[in-house]
Amino acid sequence: MKSKFLSVVLITAALSQPKGMNLFQSTDFLTKNGMNLFPYAQNWDEIETSPGQYALQGTVINPLTLLVPRYPLKGVLLVIKMIDTNTRTMPSDLQNKPFDDPEVRQRFLAMLHAIAQEPSTKKLTHILLGNEVDAYVSAHPKELNAFVGLLKESFDQLHRDLPGVKVGTITTFDALNHPQIFQRLIEYSDFVDYTYYPINGLSGGLFSKGWQMRPIADVATDLHAMAKAAGHKPFSFTEIGYSASSLNNSSEDKQAEFVQTVFDTLETYHQQNRIAFISWSSFSDMPPEFCNGYAYAQGIDNSKEFCAFLGNLGLRTYEDNRARKAWSIFVTNVGKWTK
Repeated sequence: MKSKFLSVVLITAALSQPKGMNLFQSTDFLTKNGMNLFPYAQNWDEIETSPGQYALQGTVINPLTLLVPRYPLKGVLLVIKMIDTNTRTMPSDLQNKPFDDPEVRQRFLAMLHAIAQEPSTKKLTHILLGNEVDAYVSAHPKELNAFVGLLKESFDQLHRDLPGVKVGTITTFDALNHPQIFQRLIEYSDFVDYTYYPINGLSGGLFSKGWQMRPIADVATDLHAMAKAAGHKPFSFTEIGYSASSLNNSSEDKQAEFVQTVFDTLETYHQQNRIAFISWSSFSDMPPEFCNGYAYAQGIDNSKEFCAFLGNLGLRTYEDNRARKAWSIFVTNVGKWTK
């Protein structure tokens, strides 16, 4: 039986657009090629600019009112990050407080409630709280229980405020190497969301030596492991991709093979209605200047291999919007899954 709700999307952020193409142009292009889910993400400290004061118009409302109504979308995903891989993206006055601190709890829940009260947020179908949270809690294990407690309260409130919206958090594929932490993090989620890049030595989302892509032969095993770990819950991907750069032990041919392998392997779960959505990484390569800023923010080495990885994940190139070999394979498979 085909899924009653299946969303497949290319674009993951405004930055993953070809040079000279704006968000509306790229969304036009993507929806014409099968996209039916719009994802966007904001940090907690970008939404709550001072205690109890929210910049909702620019961070949450505008995409829902100016962009989403223009397209035949079946889903809208909002990611709100209080953790972004290795860093806390919280208001500065809360940065050093534990997740079960009464003020942290009250402020986070109040922000979520304010978002839910906006009429436009009724368009949301999925909300994820935190990005690659296993990376942070694995490095700070004493904070796990407090963080999970905040997740549970947040999920309960979102279910009351926005009935029907599916909620969860984002973990890396590496989280499966820490099963006790992983199971705690997904305990109260409606679905299990992953980021997945098959890279040698990748741990906690970012730590790797050499940023070398693993063989395509590993991919099916990895995907089956993620499906099994999700148990009875649907699963999804906010990020999934494979560099096309020779500096990452890859090529356009390998990237294309990766795309086909992902769809071939996930087809069984698609037929079982177990795939919530796929957000590919990404529509186009990141601009060259993106690497240095991102590496600095995450506190990692911006080596030429890392920058090659970030700069060659796209199914299309940044400078001239040229389709890589993987693009047509992706579009063909998207058409089969969303028709």
